[in-house]
Amino acid sequence: MTLFLIAPFSIAQSTHLVTKVLHESIGEVIDAEENIAYNFFGDIPGFTAARIYKISKDKFLSHILPNIEERAQILILDLPCKKILAVTQQLINLDRCTPSGEYTI
Repeated sequence: MTLFLIAPFSIAQSTHLVTKVLHESIGEVIDAEENIAYNFFGDIPGFTAARIYKISKDKFLSHILPNIEERAQILILDLPCKKILAVTQQLINLDRCTPSGEYTI
């Protein structure tokens, strides 16, 4: 199983793509639980992990690893800059919420 998680991301390493970290609490790899919690990519059957790569100033790609029927695949999706900004802002806003539900600035 670990081999499947490493293999798709080695493709990005060999092409010198820069990983976009959306938030320090997420890290470089978005796992299935984070995808559900923050609804990054919606409901993708077998979603296991994803990484987002910055291609240029306003262009991003995501490499998504779904495991379907015991086979790993790589989905590569273009992500508009607006989507990245919206998700990043959502994560920043969540940081500002206290455990009691109050919002801090």
